[in-house]
Amino acid sequence: MNSPLALPPLSKAKWLSCLSKFFVKNHVTNILNRLNLRDRTQAAIVANRFLAYLEPC
Repeated sequence: MNSPLALPPLSKAKWLSCLSKFFVKNHVTNILNRLNLRDRTQAAIVANRFLAYLEPC
């Protein structure tokens, strides 16, 4: 029995794409929270400073 609100099934590629976006966003959010960073821009700044610290003088 089909519901009038039933959505057409997603293709496997589309479903994996949606799942991947959710997984990546969730993973990045967890990393930012652990590092007490607000966003990816702030993470890039911290990473740049860290890499500059590692470079030999």
